[in-house]
Amino acid sequence: MHFKSFIIVLSIVYIGTAYCQDRSSLVEYISILEPIIDHNPDSVIYYSWETSNENWAPNSKYTYEFNNDRRLIKELELQWKDNNWELLFKKEVFYDDSMLIEESAFVWDWYYKEWVNSKHLNFTFNSIGSLLSKHQTIYNEDMFVWENDSLFEYTYNDSFYLSQIIEFNWFKSLNDWEGSLKHSYEYDTIGNLLIHTQYLFEFDLMVWEKYKKSLFIYNEINELFKQIQLSTNNDGIDWTNEKKYQYTYYSNGLIQDMVCFRWVFYNSNYIWLEDFKISYVYNEQNQVIEQYYYLFDWDLLIWENRFFTENTYDSENRLSKSEYFDWKSNKWIEKDKQTYYYDGYTSKILSDRLNKITLYPNPAKDVLFINIEEFASTAHKISVFNILGQEEKIKNVEFSSEVIKLNISNQSNGVYLIQVSNGDNSYSSRFIIAE
Repeated sequence: MHFKSFIIVLSIVYIGTAYCQDRSSLVEYISILEPIIDHNPDSVIYYSWETSNENWAPNSKYTYEFNNDRRLIKELELQWKDNNWELLFKKEVFYDDSMLIEESAFVWDWYYKEWVNSKHLNFTFNSIGSLLSKHQTIYNEDMFVWENDSLFEYTYNDSFYLSQIIEFNWFKSLNDWEGSLKHSYEYDTIGNLLIHTQYLFEFDLMVWEKYKKSLFIYNEINELFKQIQLSTNNDGIDWTNEKKYQYTYYSNGLIQDMVCFRWVFYNSNYIWLEDFKISYVYNEQNQVIEQYYYLFDWDLLIWENRFFTENTYDSENRLSKSEYFDWKSNKWIEKDKQTYYYDGYTSKILSDRLNKITLYPNPAKDVLFINIEEFASTAHKISVFNILGQEEKIKNVEFSSEVIKLNISNQSNGVYLIQVSNGDNSYSSRFIIAE
């Protein structure tokens, strides 16, 4: 199976299955199925289409930092509010050589202007680099302590394939871990996944009970052809069909269509009835350029357009934009958009505004002048942030018709970001304080 096709199929198998049964949740399914990114972007900006003024409005932004091996070491999430990007969440990732060992998450406290602990993950691996455990703790802000939350343990068979995952939750009343969910995996002789069984822990009987199972069927060239999901309410004695997925491929091995069926009672019989379908179109580099999402009309027994995604790539074959459309009134209507930026580039929003603001001297020592001829006299908000994203307090600010003067004599040496806004527009730039 082509590697990209394998990624898409796994996304559908392990994420999409949760949404096939409820047709109204297809919107949530679409939002979770992200496009495949071959390169690490430095930032991604999410927009929503505003029908009232027919314009794209930014709503969230993610920025990423990587080490020399292009492994993620920091992620920031920001929201667009009052014509400015405001900090929301931060994630930091730590490695031992190239092995992931820790991940910390923080929430931005706007009142105290600082990052607050949220959750922490610890990872352990075996000698060949397979994940053995993932331990999550959450920060109790009232008690100022870290508390256990969840624990995942991973087991492998003699062929080094994942054979079991057990999820534990921490019970304060018992001061102990209790199992909650278990996954078991079975493979054929060449490593194709055949059966995925899920278990729930029965606390009264203190045993694991089967409740869901997925069967995987492959064609003659080992491409995943069909997946059938079943459920039971009597620990696997009787299984009932729930959902089915069927896959077709292009001649080069790339996935062409995925169709989800539901096991429904129809005309006095239980049958497989189409639910939704996703179709893929690729460019010459085998990258997804179009994804079509269809819902099956059970009354007319026909496929109907529902969503459409269009991906755009730059000259280096990196994903640069993904646009999402809804089918309304027999035409495609803009809904959401994501833009991707690489190699340290800032977003276009920021880049445009960098060209309209002049700072001098830069580096500065005691005084910084800001020249924004468009609205210097009407500017009413000046914000300065340090390299950590924390806002600095600037007490002495003087406004004139063309220039804004800041007294920065009390600030420490370093790199800063300044934002100037008048309510309608907001411009940003960077400056350095150096003695």
